[in-house]
Amino acid sequence: MLLLLLIVIVLSIPAVQTAIANKVTTNVNETYGTDIHIDRLGLNWKGEVDLRGILVLDHHGDTLIYSEELQTNILSVKKLIDGAPEFGFVEMTNSKFYIKTYRGELEDNLDIFLQKLETDEPSEKEFILRSDLVTLKNTHFKVVDENLESPVAVDFSNINLDASDFLVKGPDVSAQIRSLNFDAARGFSITELNADFTYTQEAITMNNLLLETLDSYIKGVIVLKYGEEGLADFENNVTIDARLEESKISTNDLNALYNEFGNNIDINLEGSFVGTLNDFRFTEGQLAFGNSRLFGNYHFQNLLDEEKIYILSGSNHTISSNYFDLKRIMPRILGSEIPQELKAFGNFSLKGNSRLEDDLLTTNSSITSAVGSAETNMKLGNIHDFANAFYNGTIRLKNFNLGKIAGTSSLGAMDADLFIDGRGFTTATVNTIIKGRISSFNFEGYTYKNIDIAGNLKDPVFNGNLKIDDPNLKMDFSGLVDISKDFNQYDFEADIEFAELNKLRLFTRDSIAVFAGRIVMDMQGTNVDDAVGTIEFFETFYQTEEDDFFFDDFLVSSFFTEDIRTIEIKSPDMVDGRISGKFLVEDIPNLFHNSVGSIYANYIPNEVTTDQYIDYEFEIYNKLVEVFVPQLQLGENTRVKGSVYSDESKFKLDFRSPELLLYDNYLGKVNIQLDNDNPLFNAYVSVDSLYTGTYNLSDIDIINKTLNDTLYIQSNFKGGKEMNDLFNMR
Repeated sequence: MLLLLLIVIVLSIPAVQTAIANKVTTNVNETYGTDIHIDRLGLNWKGEVDLRGILVLDHHGDTLIYSEELQTNILSVKKLIDGAPEFGFVEMTNSKFYIKTYRGELEDNLDIFLQKLETDEPSEKEFILRSDLVTLKNTHFKVVDENLESPVAVDFSNINLDASDFLVKGPDVSAQIRSLNFDAARGFSITELNADFTYTQEAITMNNLLLETLDSYIKGVIVLKYGEEGLADFENNVTIDARLEESKISTNDLNALYNEFGNNIDINLEGSFVGTLNDFRFTEGQLAFGNSRLFGNYHFQNLLDEEKIYILSGSNHTISSNYFDLKRIMPRILGSEIPQELKAFGNFSLKGNSRLEDDLLTTNSSITSAVGSAETNMKLGNIHDFANAFYNGTIRLKNFNLGKIAGTSSLGAMDADLFIDGRGFTTATVNTIIKGRISSFNFEGYTYKNIDIAGNLKDPVFNGNLKIDDPNLKMDFSGLVDISKDFNQYDFEADIEFAELNKLRLFTRDSIAVFAGRIVMDMQGTNVDDAVGTIEFFETFYQTEEDDFFFDDFLVSSFFTEDIRTIEIKSPDMVDGRISGKFLVEDIPNLFHNSVGSIYANYIPNEVTTDQYIDYEFEIYNKLVEVFVPQLQLGENTRVKGSVYSDESKFKLDFRSPELLLYDNYLGKVNIQLDNDNPLFNAYVSVDSLYTGTYNLSDIDIINKTLNDTLYIQSNFKGGKEMNDLFNMR
């Protein structure tokens, strides 16, 4: 006992420890050609082996292994001598492990170092080293390959490890990791890791893994397979085989690998990962964040390789998400590219098979959303520039509400089966061929049925054919509609077999309003106030509950001479005439209301734009009036002309009709003169005869004038069966 104590005391002397260290390392270095240095080697007061300043240099003279302090206790001296050491514990403090492959070399410095320790004589026994406990404090571990564009594959610092049942058996290492934490140079930190750890020349295995960072939690099994290439090119050569259960990964940690995610988003996931970081599959996957859910099998390629096109593909997938989740998960990539119209889709679900290859999306899937559902079999390219994206394929819409997307109540749900081939998603970029059938389409509250479409939509100019076979509208349309420019262009022909205008909710005054005919339009303009061109009606038929009307031809022309606008209407059985001047169409009713009302002193005029005037002259036939005013029928060659100004004091009307029928009352030779600027009269009415069926009148003359807020009226007429009743009223 005294001798043992004396040995411990002697070996505790620093000078003795230094001498022993020099002796041991010199012997090893001379024997194996290594470059190992130990500052001190001895026993501490507890009888534990104590090594200080351990330094192993590689074949280039750089650090391979360094430890400021290593302490251990030997459980069996005999096994140590036999080459199978057993330790109670091993503790290393402030250590470094730098595995490096130098430029132009194939093997890393650790392999070259281990080869130096090999002997030509085959060993009868496999090397075995055991330790009940292994502790690392403040360790730095790095793997570098200078042959790669990004040399640093692994860089972990501040490593702290507590492990039990540590075993080295030949080239294999295993341990129960009870606690491991470190900081990664990529920007994330492992705060806690527990696992059944195994290392071989082919793989690293972590069973029963529990891994935590400040924001993430991973549970499952992870196997890293690397073979002879080792860990050097981690992204491409290390195959990950992992099964994750009830795990949560934060985008804060993902940004350390791929810095395109939004911050502070927790992604819950389960599933199997197999492959390298640049080529892996996620199968039986379940992933959730926010209101988004992903299920199915996915394949990810070249995510971290900037020189290659990244590929994402999914089979039997179900992807549920919404505009806001997609914008938030990858704000730089998706945030500026996702169209605002996607907001209207609400929480949508995409089921099927899809493949994203850089900016080319191929999908055969079905979509359900707040605006309806769709089935697609399509290619969509250049999606990074969504406004100019191109597309080709088929799309089947079911109860798809276009109004919610366009932000208008005029458009409603659509059922359609379409083929599209073109590019562009804005009015400035769209250029696409559309073919197919629209089974139903709601417009202004009416659902149109059976629409066949074939044409081209560009800028957005529609040039093509429409065939509508609706119960209330049967029409063939051929031509061009261009709403892309400052002046829209309409150049088309529409052959309407019949149109139930009342049921279509286009004209609701008459309970029966049936229109038929052929329309040829060639017009340009942004609205009715600047439109120029012609609209021509051929063989037109209109039916009301009271009567049927036929019109052979009906031509409307609009043109400008400098700033004077003229609208001409020509029809042999409707009306011939024109209006000209400076006017807004929407103000025409109020212009006439104000002018007639100005005859009366207490009239309050409607508001209209100033400096307007109209000169008008028409020859009217009864068919036109009856369509709009069924209670009024005009005789042939009825004429009306005059002028009206936004200045209410200027109004002229000259109305002459050989006969008219108003509410079943017959009037013959009607002459109406209105002129609110005339010094003699404001209104003059002359009717040759009036037959009411009860009391008849003739030689009717009525004249009035407003002076100083007083209305003066004079009326003369005859009445009775023999016209013997004379009336003279003032």
